[in-house]
Amino acid sequence: MLQRQAACRVSQRSARSDPSNSIGKMMSNGFGPPLWAAERPGTLLCQGFGLPLALLSCSMATPHNFDSDRTVPQQPATDTAMSAELRSAALERLGLPDVLPLDLTGLRRFYEAWCSNVPFDNVRKLIALRTGEEGPLPGTDAVDFLEHWVAHGTGGTCWSSSNALFTLVQSFGFDARRVAGSMRDLGVPGHGSVKVKIDDADWLVDSSMLTMYPIPLVDGVHVDRHPVFGVEAEAVDGSHLIWFDTPPYDEYFPCRLLMDPVDHAFYAERYEISRTRGPFNHHLSMRYNRGGARFVLQARTRYRQTTDGVEATDLTRDELLAELQDVVGVSPEMAMRFERSGALDAAFEPPLTPPVPPTGRPPSRRSG
Repeated sequence: MLQRQAACRVSQRSARSDPSNSIGKMMSNGFGPPLWAAERPGTLLCQGFGLPLALLSCSMATPHNFDSDRTVPQQPATDTAMSAELRSAALERLGLPDVLPLDLTGLRRFYEAWCSNVPFDNVRKLIALRTGEEGPLPGTDAVDFLEHWVAHGTGGTCWSSSNALFTLVQSFGFDARRVAGSMRDLGVPGHGSVKVKIDDADWLVDSSMLTMYPIPLVDGVHVDRHPVFGVEAEAVDGSHLIWFDTPPYDEYFPCRLLMDPVDHAFYAERYEISRTRGPFNHHLSMRYNRGGARFVLQARTRYRQTTDGVEATDLTRDELLAELQDVVGVSPEMAMRFERSGALDAAFEPPLTPPVPPTGRPPSRRSG
């Protein structure tokens, strides 16, 4: 049954990205905007984007009163300065030099390296919640995030990974700022991301979507129907609605940017709120790019997305641990902690919140 479902999804996605399709001819066939974009800024087509529920780490299931959340007790959180030694270790693991040109070429190189090496995952968060670790949630501090990624290969969910990405890209001298958005376009600031300004133009570098190239936030719309890292962005109501391609869904997933800028205290507060609500507190949720393919782990199911489509595979316990260590790069020590905390067992339990398909369609898929 699983193979038949995967085959169906491959067929649907192959048709969707068929380059003979008229809209497909307007798209870029690489990790970036259409080639004519530089000559015609502001005329790009746009789409919306969406995430599987497993990647909806920063969003709530239903809209609620945001102001009421500000009374939630918080753990003390700081964002300590990154040492030169830690920066060098992180750049070495990313395969980046100490200095990058502060232009789009430099930003593309940084973000491609991040997307190719730093996973979006809830491994440390699950361990912390299941073992009752005291203090802020793992990775709240960028130094803590980067130290554990360098040593153990773990990433984080949106608030922690966005803050670490912000810290590292800013260390090169890029004009970066933290922003907040809403996955599924619910109107709730449940997602952290990063904008970088270059020559008075904003580019989104998102640590959850992992689109491989910075997303241009233009006045019009941007469409790239790449069969693996497709993304669309449209200017709406003074901000942008982003749509990105991700398994297991056949349609792009939406995220609306809401607040610009926000500070680390806001990130830490929203992350702490997710301690008791959110879809990343029960079973494994992970996204990572390897060898030109996009992978998503939802509990025990691995989705592998390539230019040929999407393959879904249910993994055994040993296969899941091997995937974490041999493919993602999680250290044996962290994998053992993951197993001993009970998080591995939870990957084989029914989901608390079954995935719900995204609503709406990206610009390129709308009729009329």
